[in-house]
Amino acid sequence: MTKFLRYAVCAALLGLFPLESSAETWVEFHSEKWNYKSQKVKKKLKFRTRSYYDADSLKRSPSGDVDVWVREVSMPDRYYVGKGVPESEEILKQMHFWCGARKYEVMTPDVEGAGMNETLGEEVKAGSLYEKLLDSVCSSKEKT
Repeated sequence: MTKFLRYAVCAALLGLFPLESSAETWVEFHSEKWNYKSQKVKKKLKFRTRSYYDADSLKRSPSGDVDVWVREVSMPDRYYVGKGVPESEEILKQMHFWCGARKYEVMTPDVEGAGMNETLGEEVKAGSLYEKLLDSVCSSKEKT
């Protein structure tokens, strides 16, 4: 949680994520649970992850490209939480999708002269977490 807060404050200072209009409308686009039979601790462990995008931050360019904030939350088994591991860990990132090309890039604070380049973007893999997100945000007409 400390890392998340540190990142949020830095992002706000850089103007990437203004505090006065903080994300309020998180839309879940993926959830996953899995069990693991640990031979070491002789227990059945349960893990979960959830992924959200911020509908309030979704911006669509005239060409149909999309910028959106994404939050990924992972929750370990209670066994580990009792051993000093945080109850959950959150990762917050801003992403850019070239909807027509089915590519994405994780955005970083602008460096003078730097920019996003579709040819350097990663292709969205079929069946992946980012395919679910691309399908959600590229087909939605929430914000322009």
